[in-house]
Amino acid sequence: MPIKPTGRKPGRPPTGLDRRLTVLVEPALAESVEQAAARKGQTLSYWIRMALKEAMERERAGAAAHGS
Repeated sequence: MPIKPTGRKPGRPPTGLDRRLTVLVEPALAESVEQAAARKGQTLSYWIRMALKEAMERERAGAAAHGS
């Protein structure tokens, strides 16, 4: 009988390079985002990453313009 290791889930150990986030959105928004990613031929996680990056760049540019 095989013995299962205790306290650890099987699979790849965390690398510490990427942080995972859980985001709750309305079903209609989730559908729109999935469709937008598909239209660009991108994965959902890549599309969301790029959208977040663009939002942060806009926020930084707005803060720089206002002298903050």
